[in-house]
This record gives sequence, C-alpha cells and structure tokens, in this order.
Amino acid sequence: MKPGAVRLRFWPRRLAAQMAVLLAIALFVAQAINFTLLLHERRSLILEQTSGPAIARLNDAIERAASGKPLPPIAGGSGPRRPIRSGPTCRACPKWRPSFAKGWSNSGIRLRGS
Repeated sequence: MKPGAVRLRFWPRRLAAQMAVLLAIALFVAQAINFTLLLHERRSLILEQTSGPAIARLNDAIERAASGKPLPPIAGGSGPRRPIRSGPTCRACPKWRPSFAKGWSNSGIRLRGS
C-alpha cells in the first residue's frame, strides 16, 4: 500500500462494532425475506379475490343447468333472464344470425327459433 493512501475498512476491529454490523446485516436480510413473503401473499390474495366470485358463478350455472333450474333474475332487473333468440324473432343483426346460430350449434347449444 502506498504511503499516505487511505485504506477503507469495511469490517471493524472492535468486537462491539463487529456485532453491530452483523446485527444490521441480519436485520436487513430478515426485512428482505419478510417483504418477499408479504408480496407473495398479497399477489395470491388478489388472485383469489378476483377469480373466486367468477368461479363460484360458473359452478352455480353448471349446477343449475344440470338440474334444470331457471336462471335467477338479473341484479337490479325487473324479471327473469330471457334466453338468446335467433331466427325470425331476432331483429338485431339479421346478417349475423346464420353464422351465430351455426357457431352455437357446433358447440352443442341449440337456440330457439333456429
């Protein structure tokens, strides 16, 4: 080492200072581990909160379809849900009607009026 050059010491010589540095390092590592655990838990909670209700609705719809029960009324609506119609009663998109009915029948669903 050159004379007059300052040498940086990252590890202290005294025992008390060494213990303080070790304690600081251990606390930093513990905080990093805690942060990653909380971040993972938050992400899984958000996923559960967003997908849970949709999965429950799908399960309910499958059970209702299997048992033949009617669909519940629309929230805030005035009556029961109406089925999708195709054919002469559908006036919304006459040029789309044949391809729409064909697509549903290919998937095993038969529409009224088709």
